[in-house]
Amino acid sequence: MRQKSRLYFIWVTSMRGRVDHAVTDEEMVAGMADVRNEYEALCGVRFVPAPMICGPRRTCRVCAGRVW
Repeated sequence: MRQKSRLYFIWVTSMRGRVDHAVTDEEMVAGMADVRNEYEALCGVRFVPAPMICGPRRTCRVCAGRVW
């Protein structure tokens, strides 16, 4: 029996638009290593994260549709 793969992600607030995008753990590592500090969300949007002090914002509908 084949085991289902799991998607591990975290919600990250975008600096522009103040929307929360879902980012996989692999993409989180790649984004932190990126000189531009950009992440690619599950919806395909590349964005710069807001400072950690910013609270959660509205959820990206496309990202939400891919995780729920």
